[in-house]
Amino acid sequence: MSAPSQWRCPVSNENHAELKRQFQNPSDSFGPVDTWWWEAAPVTREKITEQLEQLKAQGVHGTWYYPRWAGNQPLRCDPEYWFDDWWELTKFALEEHERLGLIQWAGDWTANGRFQRLLKQEIPQRPELQGTRLAVYEERTTIFGPPRRRLLEHELINGSVPAGPIVIDVPVGDQILHAAAYRPTEHGIVLESKRPLDDQITANHFEWTPPPNEEWVIVIVTAQAHDLNYLHPALADRWMDLLLGEYTKRVPEHVGKALIAYGPDEMFVLNGNILYSPQLRDQFLTQKGYDPLDYLPGLFFDIGNDTDRIRCDYHGVAAEMLDVNFYQPFADRVHDQGMEYVTIATWGRQDPLDQTFNYGSFFRMMKHFDVPGNEDPFSNEVHSRRILDSKFSSSVAHLYGRQRVAVCGYWDSGWGHTHQDNLAFTYANYTWGINHYNRHGGLHALMGGWYEWVPPAIHFHQPHWPYWHHFTDWVRRLSCIMSQGTHVADVALLYPLTTMHAGWRGEFDFSDEARAASESCMRLAEDIFQAGIDFDFIDDESICRADCTDAQLTVADIGFRCVVLPPLTTICRDTLAKLHAFHQAGGVIVAMGRLPDASPQGGRHDPETKSMIADIFGPEAGANGLAASVHGHPSGGIGVFEPGGRPQVIEHLENHIDLDVLTSDPDWFHTHQRTDDLDIYLLFNPRDEKRRAQFDLRATGNPERWDPFTGEITPLNFQQRDGRTIIEREMDIYEGLVVVIDRNADQTQRSEIGTSVVDTITIDGQWDATIQPVLNNKWGDFRYPASDTLIGPEARTFQHREEQSGDGEQASWHEPQFNDADWPTVTYSYGPYWWTLGPFNVGHEPAGLIDQINAGQFDAGQSLTVAQQPCRWSQYAFSQQFGAVAMPDEWGGLVGVQDEFLICLDVPGGRDAPRHAQEVPESSDVVRYFLTHADAPAKCDKQLHIGGRDPFTVSAWLNGEQIFNDIAGNTAEPHDVALNAGANQILLRIVQPEGNTVPAYAALADPGQRPKSDPQVPLLRWFRDTDDLLYDLDPGSDRVGWYRAAAPAGLSAMSFDVYARRVQIWIDGDSVCDQSVDCDPRSDRPGRITVSLPTPKTSQSQLAIRIESAPGRYGGAAFASPVALTCDAGRTTLGDWTDQGLATFSGAVVYENTIALSANQLTAQVELDLGHVGMIADLTVNGSPVGVRIARPYRFDITKHAKPGDNHIAVKVVNTLANHMSSYPTKHILTGQMISGLQGPITIQLRK
Repeated sequence: MSAPSQWRCPVSNENHAELKRQFQNPSDSFGPVDTWWWEAAPVTREKITEQLEQLKAQGVHGTWYYPRWAGNQPLRCDPEYWFDDWWELTKFALEEHERLGLIQWAGDWTANGRFQRLLKQEIPQRPELQGTRLAVYEERTTIFGPPRRRLLEHELINGSVPAGPIVIDVPVGDQILHAAAYRPTEHGIVLESKRPLDDQITANHFEWTPPPNEEWVIVIVTAQAHDLNYLHPALADRWMDLLLGEYTKRVPEHVGKALIAYGPDEMFVLNGNILYSPQLRDQFLTQKGYDPLDYLPGLFFDIGNDTDRIRCDYHGVAAEMLDVNFYQPFADRVHDQGMEYVTIATWGRQDPLDQTFNYGSFFRMMKHFDVPGNEDPFSNEVHSRRILDSKFSSSVAHLYGRQRVAVCGYWDSGWGHTHQDNLAFTYANYTWGINHYNRHGGLHALMGGWYEWVPPAIHFHQPHWPYWHHFTDWVRRLSCIMSQGTHVADVALLYPLTTMHAGWRGEFDFSDEARAASESCMRLAEDIFQAGIDFDFIDDESICRADCTDAQLTVADIGFRCVVLPPLTTICRDTLAKLHAFHQAGGVIVAMGRLPDASPQGGRHDPETKSMIADIFGPEAGANGLAASVHGHPSGGIGVFEPGGRPQVIEHLENHIDLDVLTSDPDWFHTHQRTDDLDIYLLFNPRDEKRRAQFDLRATGNPERWDPFTGEITPLNFQQRDGRTIIEREMDIYEGLVVVIDRNADQTQRSEIGTSVVDTITIDGQWDATIQPVLNNKWGDFRYPASDTLIGPEARTFQHREEQSGDGEQASWHEPQFNDADWPTVTYSYGPYWWTLGPFNVGHEPAGLIDQINAGQFDAGQSLTVAQQPCRWSQYAFSQQFGAVAMPDEWGGLVGVQDEFLICLDVPGGRDAPRHAQEVPESSDVVRYFLTHADAPAKCDKQLHIGGRDPFTVSAWLNGEQIFNDIAGNTAEPHDVALNAGANQILLRIVQPEGNTVPAYAALADPGQRPKSDPQVPLLRWFRDTDDLLYDLDPGSDRVGWYRAAAPAGLSAMSFDVYARRVQIWIDGDSVCDQSVDCDPRSDRPGRITVSLPTPKTSQSQLAIRIESAPGRYGGAAFASPVALTCDAGRTTLGDWTDQGLATFSGAVVYENTIALSANQLTAQVELDLGHVGMIADLTVNGSPVGVRIARPYRFDITKHAKPGDNHIAVKVVNTLANHMSSYPTKHILTGQMISGLQGPITIQLRK
């Protein structure tokens, strides 16, 4: 059953005028459908409505609801997925979708296996759901050495078989299908030497004494219960009952309406298993005419010429049954509900072997999706992105009549992912055949900045989110135009499934030949496309249903002029016969590396295969494996065998095909769609440089540029020659050009009449600058707890040093010109609470140190020597609010504030540098000491909580008395301790397993009152409610800390919360504050400092803050909050605002200037070029909006807005969330992603 037509996007195959109307005002259905996760915060109707209204306003067409966590994970959906309260909110969300004209795709992260687990639970009542796989057991006798044993799942174990009988105990429950002994060969076994051994098995116990001095391989193949029965139609039916059936029961009024699609994500099917069922055997017998059980060893061993036959036949029948009984019914059940079947993520990324490992036949699985698709993650440059995945998806769509092809981009590209990358990556994907944009990362909540999932999260949270519609307008038009007509490609690249089947022994055990076919196919694909030749992957089924006329292999209305074969061992006779016919009809076939001589029908050395290969490539082709050969046919057909590398293949394609697109220089991406009247080309410059090129297109007619940014359609200058259209054009960095050629229009050639620059005016010097905060913390997404505030400029990090005698004011630390470059950097809330020493190798610790410490003789300044290496105690910093400075990597990013704050990092080989024990062995655990003081107001009883995620051992002492010795720290129970009034010394000795990072915690709490964990509260639980203890690594000291930071232009006031006895503040060397502070660090009650300046600072200024520390609150821990900076308008120079006191500011700055233009100058075209901008530029001239640029080039035609005399220019620049997130311990801010602001150079060019 095909997909419901009412959900297909409008496509015009009519005429130029109709398509022009669609392009200029495209249907919403060409807009993005973006992922939407409900997690990390309670889901409410208010927030659902707010987010959906924002999506609508920003041009997003719909959501792909995606339950990333569907179990009992801490940050799972609240209310829990699939429960009644969740369904109530789902119904409300769908109602809101319908009200707003949005659509939703339902999804489940199929890789998590939720529904598979539910189905497995039903197996006792529904035995037909029980799956079965083949398992092989092997014993080998040899007179030359010890035997090998090959066990279940092909694990190889070396060993020896004792004298006497060979014994194999097959697991109870396995059904034995084949048991025999075979004579071995160098590479396998001799099938004809079979010695049946069924009579040697009793109750799955095999015992046989082989003849003396004879070499045998004993092979037992069984059917073993495993997973689900993907070969039985009942599975797909019941799966859909559990999944879509619940939607039809709970929200029937929305199914097929607002809820228009369902899509699995990363569905596991085979996982390398070779499936079996009695029905498979029956179908095999019917189709192939022989019993597969007689040949089962051939699936795991080389059995000679029949190896390729049994493997291709067996895997082929299994793939067909998966197609008919699992893949197709999934699609049918979705279609039955009036919905589309979609995907943007499957297994086997960029790798045909992995696709086969997971699905048996990738094309059979993918062809059932109405919208096939793939992911394109990371920040890789254009040439290194997922071209193969996008080409796999689009090839399936082209060959099986699917209009739309989706990409889910561009997760894990960093918080500072820009529209420059967004546009470049999308243009590239659209040249690879994508025409449906899905944005990853629609997070319901950021949980105060402590939740991320392979950032960026664009929707709702980025400061540039209000400008997102400029991108979606562009992508709707681009999707509209690139969804029209039929793909045009010169080359079909054979997907080598048969060769992979012939070399597949189950699991990821593929022969060298299969690996070579897959690898060569992938590399050929990349090289062919990047050489400027478009192609589609093609499967056997599509070749077999193709027509061969006029030197073209035509399938799904695509006329391929050439078929390229990767190195093959095996090819289906029907496939080869169609290629033979194509060659005789004048077609070109280029084979690389190896010509096939086997087929599933005839096995290896198949005479029919060899005969057709000789007809195509010549009788001597490939005979010596070294020389290239070109074999012609009277019809004009050409067969090329190229034993060399891929560059030679590209040369053959260029020499033997009239290519669709020729360019004057290499490295241009392109794709081509054709309607009844129009040829539509997308040409793309994939380089970060402006280039001029000539494009020679195999089409005639009137060419126009269709601009997806504006919808404008303008004629292009062109020439026509020999049935081709030539266009010459300069292309900006990463620029795409949509060329539409109307074959029925006037074809009068046009020559270029351009403008040239007659004068350039440079705008430099200072600009007025006004900071505009935009991060609204209404939902607590940017800071915990939620508040009705906009987060503006702040000082969160400081250059810090503690004052000693002769320092401070005496050393001019308060002056703006003082050089603090060698001062350490600290972050607010993070300060030293423990001393730490180590790591040392076990057994090589400082002699007597623990005894010395427990005797009350701890000296933090003591210099120690271990193994001739000096070592000292160092301060260990963390935040009592947010935990460790840097947590061990969590794949995907931050998932809240973690319990562990004492992080013992991995020490490779058990040592750190400098090494403290050079004479120890390479492998060794390491020891670290931690020491602090817990200050209690009076004697009290507490419990010491120690724990962590991973194994480690720990010993602890309190006030010199040992509490415990070498216990398992990660599973330790709380220990009762008695504290004295005042400082109580705590010493820990942590033994860290070799090569492991150990995240740990150690904290005191009231007896029986373990602090509660709330994953949605991003605060370290150990210190949330403490009202009596103070952790102080230096009790009784009077520390004084200095903190220096830059403040942006326009500073008028500042405020912050602080733990201090006294605070002094200088701005540009002038004292603005000197006050005592009322605070209580013991009860987490900071003091408040507020400073208002009588006159705002016009330019960037320098803050210097002197803090007489409160007990225990040293370093950044003196600051309970960032220093909030209030700014009026100021004056600044062009440049990166991270260097102008706005390093952690994510928001907007409006830059203003005045430029004088004469009446004579205004007779020219006036173009303003802003140079580099990070990243949105919103331009106003003389109070009139000019436009918005979201990526380079930031050029504007301001001719209509300029006037004689002074012209007021205002540029609002908006950056990304990377700057705000830079003070969090995220690892997802990439190099250069914090660059923000108006950087220039800025010029006005006068053109005539």
